[in-house]
Amino acid sequence: MKGLYAKARRGEVKHFTGISDPYDIPSDPDITICTSSHSLQHNSDQILSWLNRRAPLKKAAP
Repeated sequence: MKGLYAKARRGEVKHFTGISDPYDIPSDPDITICTSSHSLQHNSDQILSWLNRRAPLKKAAP
């Protein structure tokens, strides 16, 4: 939904994580992605690799 953050900042959306409610950093995350020092492609590959190790993804039909 476009404009959701703006609405939350104006108080129109209650209990919005990171705006009106705190963001709780996970104490033991399953995966950590460094978005400031790696490319989108690298991070996407890292996520897909992690997902594939946990539950192998099916290849798309031709």
